[in-house]
Amino acid sequence: MMGYIIDLTLVMQRLYFLVQARTEASGSRFPVDEKLFKLALDAYEQDPEHSLQKVHEEIRSFATWKNALSTSGRIIEEVERLINVHRFKPSERFMVDDKL
Repeated sequence: MMGYIIDLTLVMQRLYFLVQARTEASGSRFPVDEKLFKLALDAYEQDPEHSLQKVHEEIRSFATWKNALSTSGRIIEEVERLINVHRFKPSERFMVDDKL
């Protein structure tokens, strides 16, 4: 369940930035289409630093019997932490591009 929530949140956040960029570039709003959604999903799957694989590795390491018996508050805190750590941060991306 944690994986679904985190993955959906991270993909939707990337989709938001893509829609915003498209709107700014064209000057008008367009509906979200399959191509744009696929681009957001690919961006998440292929992100070298915050990939789907890395997120799920962290979820697996958290998902122990001890943590399964934790309060729901502890689990929600971990979901929030993972979203904050792995969310798309445009400033990070531009700094990497500048170094290259």
